[in-house]
Amino acid sequence: MLINKNTKIGKLLKHHPGALEKIIAINPLFEKLRNPVLRKLMAGRTSIAMAARVGGCSPETFFRALKPLGFVSEHIAEVEPANAAKNPAFAIDPAKVVTMDVRPILAGGEDPLHQIQARVKELRLGEILSIINTFEPSPLIALLGKQGFLTHVNKVGDKHIETFFIKKQ
Repeated sequence: MLINKNTKIGKLLKHHPGALEKIIAINPLFEKLRNPVLRKLMAGRTSIAMAARVGGCSPETFFRALKPLGFVSEHIAEVEPANAAKNPAFAIDPAKVVTMDVRPILAGGEDPLHQIQARVKELRLGEILSIINTFEPSPLIALLGKQGFLTHVNKVGDKHIETFFIKKQ
């Protein structure tokens, strides 16, 4: 199977059952894929590039790990992500931040996406949604980016990533 950085993890897992173990071997964070509920919910909307960011590695790491299973990588030119800046593209006023810690939801084996979307709909003009997680939520960043949100990611600690979202005015 020909793969690239945009290939979804779910597609890899459907194509070869051994892909799960290869992906988990890349980073212990991917152990969550053993949970069938989380795997079903997350793998279908997470690309290799997104997973690589979560795992703190490059898509090349995935390509190398999956090659023994018959996956062939197709290289696509890398583009610097829009939110790669160290400083946010918007001011973060603590008084306007609405915080949602999704770590307990994920630890319970559930997908917090519907709760996040409900919270997004409740945001008032100028409010900033802060999502606290153990990893950078690249699929969520892409989804809300399409809905007109600016994003800033702040790594507070190894298991504490805070992602800020504000609607473009």
